[in-house]
Amino acid sequence: MHGKQTRTSNAFAEAAADDTARQAIRLALAELGQPVEHFALAVGASPSYLRRYLDRGMPETLPAEIRRRLCVHLGLPEQALQ
Repeated sequence: MHGKQTRTSNAFAEAAADDTARQAIRLALAELGQPVEHFALAVGASPSYLRRYLDRGMPETLPAEIRRRLCVHLGLPEQALQ
């Protein structure tokens, strides 16, 4: 039973981290006053892909290269999106 609780706890921790990354992106976009579409194209992602990530949680995590580019363009530390 203990192993199952650990896996469940890990899943919740990962979900919380993903929500934190999404929130960091939303806050940065609001501070910069730019639409998500502007940054999606700048980092090589389609606007609908990034919008689905933010609004629907799909995909669960962004690919590393897109995360890195977003950090550069949004002025976020890389740890904010991991």
